[in-house]
Amino acid sequence: MARPGGWFSEEQGQWYKQIVQDRGVRNVVEVGCHLGLSMSYLLELPNPPRITAVDIWEDPGVYKSFCSLVRGKNVRVLRMSSMDALEHVTNRSQDLVFIDAAHDYGNVRQDLAGWVRKLRRHGTLAGHDWNWGGVRRAVEEFHKSTGRRLFVPVPNLWLLDPPRPGAVDAPKVSARQLALKRRREQERARLEALPPHHGVPMTPAAGQPVIQGTPQNPNSSYLVTDSGRVVGRRRKLPRAQFQSDVLRTSPAATRM
Repeated sequence: MARPGGWFSEEQGQWYKQIVQDRGVRNVVEVGCHLGLSMSYLLELPNPPRITAVDIWEDPGVYKSFCSLVRGKNVRVLRMSSMDALEHVTNRSQDLVFIDAAHDYGNVRQDLAGWVRKLRRHGTLAGHDWNWGGVRRAVEEFHKSTGRRLFVPVPNLWLLDPPRPGAVDAPKVSARQLALKRRREQERARLEALPPHHGVPMTPAAGQPVIQGTPQNPNSSYLVTDSGRVVGRRRKLPRAQFQSDVLRTSPAATRM
């Protein structure tokens, strides 16, 4: 079989094919496929597994080439994001999930948290680009939080085997919760970048501008965004004091 283009070495491909064969893997999900270079090694097997291919394939030409590779094979194609594809794969149904999609820490962490729930009891998580800082950080943290055993069997590939007996097999935080947390962090960063006087209420006690969670006042109870909406209250304030503070500085602001 002629190999498609990509960033998957012969050593990595042979290891990938061997572990699928040695472990009797029958169901595989590949998250991030591109042209299908890594998958081409599995398609060479005498009895290849059932493969679910997940990718957004933004380039129509790349998608067309991938479809040509898997045409007539036992491959299910899900042209969508990793998080959307979770809705189309049954929990506890897969033997192996191979992750090679976005390489930043936040996305890798979401992929790990979401796809581990699709594995059977003794299923394996694996992936590419161990040398990327975001990938390594997310995988190492996931290894510590779940008890899954971490290996780097060949250069730039990682493997998370099932945890030892008694360890927790899935994180307490779901993929959706991680996504919400990430959006909150992005909103916090945006608000902290605003000028100190921008839409920020004055507290009667100090008479100084405060922004929640900044060195100016890490214990501030609320702030007002540029749209006038009150967000981020940390502790309950007396109703009269809260309304007085807000109305004094932003008549358009409303309580959450």
